[in-house]
Amino acid sequence: MTEQAMAPFEVHADKIEEAKAAIREFIGNVRAKEPGTLLYTSLQHKDNPAKFVHFMIFESGDAHRHHRSTPYVDDFVKKLHPLCAEEPAPVLLEHFDSAGAAAESLARAAKEAAPADDSSDFIARNVLSAPEKFRG
Repeated sequence: MTEQAMAPFEVHADKIEEAKAAIREFIGNVRAKEPGTLLYTSLQHKDNPAKFVHFMIFESGDAHRHHRSTPYVDDFVKKLHPLCAEEPAPVLLEHFDSAGAAAESLARAAKEAAPADDSSDFIARNVLSAPEKFRG
């Protein structure tokens, strides 16, 4: 069974570009080294560019535990946390509606079809831009 999580956080306004560089490096590692991570994307608020949300879907609890145990997660935390206004607090999520299974299937399909280094752009272009194609 998949596990979903999100991590909202806010960085200091003068640290946005530094945070974005650390995020890009980190997500590159996740995408290249974690086949059990079906989706890992970073979203930036439009109204407040210092705010971000990381959203992730893991193939299983084991895949999530593996993710958290990697050295690049530790490196990312060491880089990101000093840039933040408050310490980020990840939140575990669960599906409660029938769309959950569809979302998991879409994440798996996107991971398989996307270029290895650019799955979030693939999802944005092909899934999020045409949600009517994926309604049951």
